[in-house]
Amino acid sequence: MAQIAALHPALVIVTEARYLEEPEARPLAGVPTGHGGPWLNGLAAAFRFLDRSASRAVFISDVPTPEQYPPGCVSRHPSDVQQCATKLTAAIRLPNVKRDELELARSEHVDAVDPTSWFCAATTCPAIVGNLLVYRNIAHMEPSWSRFIAPVLADAIVPVMQGAG
Repeated sequence: MAQIAALHPALVIVTEARYLEEPEARPLAGVPTGHGGPWLNGLAAAFRFLDRSASRAVFISDVPTPEQYPPGCVSRHPSDVQQCATKLTAAIRLPNVKRDELELARSEHVDAVDPTSWFCAATTCPAIVGNLLVYRNIAHMEPSWSRFIAPVLADAIVPVMQGAG
């Protein structure tokens, strides 16, 4: 945080991945309260810091999570990769927390991006799009998918950099 404050960057991109249920999160000393729990309190403190320390900040919320290991599933079902898709409702980890995080970012003057539509259709999140495997494992994108969605990411971030957030 000291380095960010010293640099006062033009843009900070914030991402995170949630692996804990909110009741499992533990409060940290010195983190203000009042946002519904330790996780959101900590996130609010980080967003407030970025609002003071960077010209602009953008928060990209967690990506959908496949229910099964995509490469293994696709190798078991090469002629029917639809069996490897995850229902959207199952792919969004802690949907209420995700919603609260996005609202909190906006209320703390941090632009917020939900990348769910970059990975999922209306009801499912496929393991393969066209000829591209989306995930390398349960938590990481394939590099080819990252390159494929890079223009979409740019469309979300460039307006923030230009002040049109």
